[in-house]
Amino acid sequence: AKQAIGQGGITVSVAQVAECFRRLATGSCADAPLCSDRSLQLVRQGLRLAVTEGTAHAAGLSELAVAGKTGSPEVSPGHVSRRAWFAGYAPADDPEIVVVVYVARGHGGLTAAPVARAVFQAYAQHR
Repeated sequence: AKQAIGQGGITVSVAQVAECFRRLATGSCADAPLCSDRSLQLVRQGLRLAVTEGTAHAAGLSELAVAGKTGSPEVSPGHVSRRAWFAGYAPADDPEIVVVVYVARGHGGLTAAPVARAVFQAYAQHR
């Protein structure tokens, strides 16, 4: 049950997270179990809502629709680390860029999401 919310025995690299979000962004997850069009649509809606109304709001921009998710992983059972994650893509409705930020100290929404925002902002300015 904890693994469903990103806690417990899950180990991933930044590259693996980037590939996962690339597949979500492009819809190229047909080979993944439980990846129906409906489930993909629901995950994408949730990622967009995390930016517009949730913990990832610091990654959002008014000029670019961003979808993404924050995280502050456990390093051992019951011990939340000071590491911070944000993973996302933009534009949310027609993705062109995937951004993954991993920061060694901080919290996902407070530390990693603003770094991602800066990357998305640079992308939007040069689009």
